[in-house]
Amino acid sequence: MINRLKDNMNKIYSDNTIGFSNGKKRLIYLIKQRVTKKDIDSFLSLCLLKKKGVKDRITVVFILQMPEIWNKQSLIYQQMKTRTNFHIIILAVPEYNIITNSHNFENNTAYEFAVREGMENVIKADKLGDWQDLKELSPDYVFYQRPYEEYLPIQYSSREVIKYSKTCYIPYAFFASTTGEMTMEYERSFARNIYFNFVSSIEMKKLVSKKFFLTSKLGLRRIESVGIPILENVLREKANKEKINVWSEWGCSEDSFKILWTPRWSTERSLGGSHFFLYKDSFVKYAKSDSKVFVAFRPHPLAFQNYIRNKLMSEEEVLEYEEIYSKSHNMVIDKRKKYIDTFWNTDLLITDISSMMVEFFVTGKPIIFCGTDLALNEMHIEIINTLYQADSWEDIEIIIEELKQGNDWMQEKRRGVIEKWFGEIDLVSKKIVDMIEADTYISNQ
Repeated sequence: MINRLKDNMNKIYSDNTIGFSNGKKRLIYLIKQRVTKKDIDSFLSLCLLKKKGVKDRITVVFILQMPEIWNKQSLIYQQMKTRTNFHIIILAVPEYNIITNSHNFENNTAYEFAVREGMENVIKADKLGDWQDLKELSPDYVFYQRPYEEYLPIQYSSREVIKYSKTCYIPYAFFASTTGEMTMEYERSFARNIYFNFVSSIEMKKLVSKKFFLTSKLGLRRIESVGIPILENVLREKANKEKINVWSEWGCSEDSFKILWTPRWSTERSLGGSHFFLYKDSFVKYAKSDSKVFVAFRPHPLAFQNYIRNKLMSEEEVLEYEEIYSKSHNMVIDKRKKYIDTFWNTDLLITDISSMMVEFFVTGKPIIFCGTDLALNEMHIEIINTLYQADSWEDIEIIIEELKQGNDWMQEKRRGVIEKWFGEIDLVSKKIVDMIEADTYISNQ
């Protein structure tokens, strides 16, 4: 009986289609905010950090495990490199396989990516069958890529690292619902161990400060509204659109209509839902029928693992689907670690609710949105009202044909929303590094 009640509570808590206006949701959220021993441990660790002195140079460790989202932090890394008072270390952690529930020790793709990108001071986290001792690196600040610590070894979890270093977190995603952002990105088991929360908006600063009222009030925790650095990266990439044209490398002709397709990796309705299985065969048929279009399908790095784990596809079916793309002259599966370099040469994005939707949105280019049941926040409501919305494949084909003819009638509306929400996004990385410098010197006084 008690277990069933807990399961029901957790289901409502994690269901992002239910907003905070729901009485049950609010009650469950308040119950989960109760103070536990882990909260007290975190409080004591934050108190000890106040007494921690800093050396002449500020040592910063970036935990890199998922190269695909490194562009969320890359400008901060680059900004630090321009300053002589920073010592930067990249700790490359092997990827985590959600089917085998284990790390891939045979091939550290994060390390290979960092070396290929020319990063300095790159250290393999896996050393001779053991893990690199992060504490031995004497970090003053440690940056996390995402809030899902089940993919990291316990030694690198925020609850362990906060005992000796100031932990930092930058939003890795644009959450479409406030409930999703608060229950996933700022879920207590992770967020209570973060010293420096660089949040996406004034609204989130208020909510996260309220969630951690005591520690933020006492100055033990920093919560700063700065925006999300990835948008700054998107705008900078525009200058490279002629120099770096990934589409031409794929064999796409200049006069082709270029479609980027990014369905959501999880099919769970409570997390936003996905149209992958609804339209995966339709995309193939459409590309075969029209040689003047080129489709780049970019699956989430965990998508196929998730489909196999949940028995939605077999390994053989995944290989067969990938083979269709590999044999096509106007379709490609984009598995590269980078992705925003495709944006400025793309004509159209077709997507579900996702971070990539907002990242692409700031280019001003058209988007076909395939719907969601999430309880959306104000920003996403305004964004979605400027997108082309499709409830069927027939809708998608009609909209594509209109756009191919140059009839983008929502363009001006998109520009207005871009100006309102993303008018000042070009200095986010500098603000973050400035705040870390200021925090360091204040702590030393």
